[in-house]
Amino acid sequence: MTLPLPLSPFEIYVLTDDRVEHPMTFLLRCRFQGTLNTALLESAFLDTLAAHPLLHATISESEARDPVWVAAAAEALRIEWIGGTDAIQPTSDHICPYREPGLRIRGRVCST
Repeated sequence: MTLPLPLSPFEIYVLTDDRVEHPMTFLLRCRFQGTLNTALLESAFLDTLAAHPLLHATISESEARDPVWVAAAAEALRIEWIGGTDAIQPTSDHICPYREPGLRIRGRVCST
């Protein structure tokens, strides 16, 4: 996939409908049993980012053209590990896809 890449009609809708007061965020919760190999999970996450550049792209808009996906800054996304029994909630911070990738991953290892 070559960036920059135009946004699809659905992506334009989501971008247009996204607001600080009503963010277009989605929570996906997965629960697993057994021992979690966090190093292996982080490695798989980085491999996924390398294979799917839109997961860590941002949006650029100029007066001359419609919004497009562009490669994000060099810093890599990481899994944010939450300790203790803190609940994982959707981000309370608005994600601005013009300044940062729209993907955030949070994880918590629990003992049963």
